[in-house]
Amino acid sequence: RAEHFYEDKHQKIFEAVVGLYQDREPVDVVSVSEKLKKKKELTGVGGKEYLAELVSAVPTSAHAGHYGQLVRDNYTKRQLITASANISEMAFDASGDVRQILDAAEQKVFSLAQQHLKQVFVPVRDILSESFDRLDELHKSAGSLRGVPTGFSDLDTTLAGMQDSNLLILAARPGVGKTALALNIAQNAAFKYKLPVG
Repeated sequence: RAEHFYEDKHQKIFEAVVGLYQDREPVDVVSVSEKLKKKKELTGVGGKEYLAELVSAVPTSAHAGHYGQLVRDNYTKRQLITASANISEMAFDASGDVRQILDAAEQKVFSLAQQHLKQVFVPVRDILSESFDRLDELHKSAGSLRGVPTGFSDLDTTLAGMQDSNLLILAARPGVGKTALALNIAQNAAFKYKLPVG
């Protein structure tokens, strides 16, 4: 999120990037600078030159997830520093009740720890963009299967292709032909449909 960034200008740039992404517009130096210009924030963040400098400073976008994690980790450390300062203040206050100070300190640290746990519930807004991207792909390939074809029409009709999120288990008694079927599916995917197979 924007508040994870330390510098105000980086927060504004990130907000512009997210806004463009949510509007399903291209995210590049030109469109980000135009978005910031409309919000009258372009000169405040350093202009087009600074945006170009940011883009050239990143060696590859392949590690974007890792870079995002670094930003978030540093944000958490800053929050921890703030919480520590608040806890120190409370501890130095001679009139404070020890049990209340301990409870407040525990709550501050616990709330920071909770941010790093994987949450079961996800806001709909966060997953809608992924769903729209998937629907867009399906619309572009109308009439075709949603997943990886197996090459066996009855199986493909039942599964609608092998989906990314599915774990498919092929089970039968020994000697029935599980390995042969799995190899045929892999061969069809690789040679007939030109898809990568591991």
